[in-house]
Amino acid sequence: MDKEHRLVVVGGGVAGLDIATCLSGKRSGTQTLAVTLVDRETAYVWKPMLHTIAAGTSDAGAQETVYAAQARTRGFRYEFGEVIGIDRDRRKLQIAPLQVGGRGHRAWTNDSL
Repeated sequence: MDKEHRLVVVGGGVAGLDIATCLSGKRSGTQTLAVTLVDRETAYVWKPMLHTIAAGTSDAGAQETVYAAQARTRGFRYEFGEVIGIDRDRRKLQIAPLQVGGRGHRAWTNDSL
């Protein structure tokens, strides 16, 4: 069996979330896509409905998609964090530390970005 092709999607807005959801588990040639979505927020709020949330006529929770839940349901990985660097030649992302004042960054290797 061929190894997985690691695809990283940076940002879970409308397009990023849709790409991660649609491509998870698909094939690229002979390899299965292993999709990871990286975002600094825990959920995506459907922007066209922000005015209803601000007006108090809609619950924010009803207008958001929690990345971890979507990832589990649709078979991709969600990595919480802010991308602070991209090295295209080495195919690595640098993700900020999870805690304030944390040391170092986290590195994430990919085949496609």
